[in-house]
Amino acid sequence: MPSSSRTPRRSRVRGSRRLATLVTTAATCALTGIPIATQPAAAFTSGTSNFHKPSPQTTLTQVSSDPFTNSSSQHATELEPDTFAYGNTIVSSSQVGRFTDGGASDIGWNTSTDGGAAWQHGMLPWSSTSLVANVRSHAVAGNLRDGEGLPSAEIDASGRIYVAWQDCRFRSGCPANDIVYATSTNGTSWPAVTRIPIDATTSGADHFIPGLGVDHATSGSTAKIGLHYYFYPEANCSASTCQLEVGYLSSTNGGSTWSTAQTVAGPMPLNQIASTSQGSMVGDYLSASVIDGKAVSVFAVGKAPTGGQPFNEALYTAGGLAVSGGPVKAQQATHDLGTRLGRRGPPSPAHRALTAAPNSSGAGAAPIPAGRRHRPGAMPT
Repeated sequence: MPSSSRTPRRSRVRGSRRLATLVTTAATCALTGIPIATQPAAAFTSGTSNFHKPSPQTTLTQVSSDPFTNSSSQHATELEPDTFAYGNTIVSSSQVGRFTDGGASDIGWNTSTDGGAAWQHGMLPWSSTSLVANVRSHAVAGNLRDGEGLPSAEIDASGRIYVAWQDCRFRSGCPANDIVYATSTNGTSWPAVTRIPIDATTSGADHFIPGLGVDHATSGSTAKIGLHYYFYPEANCSASTCQLEVGYLSSTNGGSTWSTAQTVAGPMPLNQIASTSQGSMVGDYLSASVIDGKAVSVFAVGKAPTGGQPFNEALYTAGGLAVSGGPVKAQQATHDLGTRLGRRGPPSPAHRALTAAPNSSGAGAAPIPAGRRHRPGAMPT
């Protein structure tokens, strides 16, 4: 368990938001974790309640505890856990040392390889970050809450990391966003950014909120990738005229070439999706999974309200879409065009960096939009 004198790094990662990345990190960390002893539960008293009386044989197993002592957060506190299981292996993550205004001193992990009988525990070993890319993005029209370019990350069977985000570097003058991606085999070295060829850079469409999925049974030049994303067919629109849609395309060769993009949902006007203090919202981020050559995603779609309700926004799926690939070539940047492109709309976050924090072994990385983690007030709670 980490020393209580360790200086905590304030984490804004919610337990469920980046569990896929935490699972990869925790699995590596578990090799050096400390077993946590099983402790009997404190005695229960039933009082006069007739509900949920515990069995006399009930025991609890404490799997972790808060080791920190810094005065800026609350101790000892652990909360907001999430779990993921594969076979008999279980991985849990949680906030440790909660701040009153959001975030925590660190993200803790707990692993069991015997179905929950014995556990190991540790903290994510945040290290110095590595630059993935300098991000340049167009301000999405219509006051749509788009997560400000939160990345979507995946990993293939060989351990190669794929990170996708919205970016305008390939469009002269930054009039709209493409979905771009970068890959790394170690989390520290990232080659040039690649544009996913959804349409021509002169199309006038704006693409954002990507959900990238990679078939974990494939890798390298035969990696199967499926990408879902939201888009406006016309970037230059307003809150009353923007038409939001969901698109999809795929690659069977690690992203070298792609299928023709298809629309799977929409169009929907923005007044059919939830309103928040930060704009109309379908989500800050999106996810996809590729299983047996099929890409599956669940996404929010707004339709005309019924039954007197103000909205009719619900979750939908297009089912398993074929990862068929195609001949449309991806476009790789020859240099960081983001350093010279402009941007419409308010200046923030036109200039920001996408970084990665590899774990201590160098295997796996958590993509971090600079300024959106480990900083007070940066992430929604």
